[in-house]
Amino acid sequence: MDIVSIIIGVVVGGAIAGGLVAMMMKKGASSKGNKIIADAKAEGEVQRKEKLLQAKEKFLQLKEEHEKVINDRERKISDLENQLKQPVQSIVGYYYQGAVFAAHRLFELR
Repeated sequence: MDIVSIIIGVVVGGAIAGGLVAMMMKKGASSKGNKIIADAKAEGEVQRKEKLLQAKEKFLQLKEEHEKVINDRERKISDLENQLKQPVQSIVGYYYQGAVFAAHRLFELR
């Protein structure tokens, strides 16, 4: 009976040890899994912030380019307006000088 008791003790002890090892492995795997998930969430947050920063920088770059285009257009329009005003102003000036000359002549003749 000593041998039977030893065999039963080994079997029961092995079963208990196997159960404990399985529980420890499960707990370790769960802990590792939680750590992997936490690391992945942290990395995802870092990447999200980087992409948001890149998007803001791109927006500012596009806004600056757009403002340059608009300012260039406004400058060209202003230049064209000035070119159109010059002949009109010279014509108006010519007629104004003629009118002043005529008025002086009228006053001289009286």
